Amino acid sequence: MLGGCKVLYALFAVVSIELTNVPYELISDIIDDEMEYIIK
Repeated sequence: MLGGCKVLYALFAVVSIELTNVPYELISDIIDDEMEYIIK
């Protein structure tokens, strides 16, 4: 299940980069925070 989430977040990150040109590092930090929040 967690693997599926990672795939979803990866797709989300790619789409976000395409739409907003936000640096990938920034999106990675946000995703890491979200993952920690979901796991907790």
